[in-house]
Amino acid sequence: ERIFTFGALSSELYVVVEGEVRIHRDDGGHEVTLARLGPNSFMGEMAPFTDEPRSASADAVEPTTVRVLRKDRLSAILHDHTEVLMEVIRNLSRRLVVANAQLEAAARTIGEG
Repeated sequence: ERIFTFGALSSELYVVVEGEVRIHRDDGGHEVTLARLGPNSFMGEMAPFTDEPRSASADAVEPTTVRVLRKDRLSAILHDHTEVLMEVIRNLSRRLVVANAQLEAAARTIGEG
């Protein structure tokens, strides 16, 4: 089941309570899996901060329960619980490191080809 779709406008963050979610992009008919997330993971964390369209799609790959945090509720939580804010920053930082490594690998592949 689709949770959110690439390109959609939204400002919610999702927390996976149970199950598994596949984050993916579709590139010219070729699906690329970016991540698989399980319980206690969160996704869609860029949308509440950027107000940009979704950068990927998310699909439940098994029976899954997610908790939806709207932008206003998320702001209140982050203000009152700095440890949650730090976890969001850590998660974004990890994803940036992975994205940079993937870009570097792609650049090497193109350079070799």
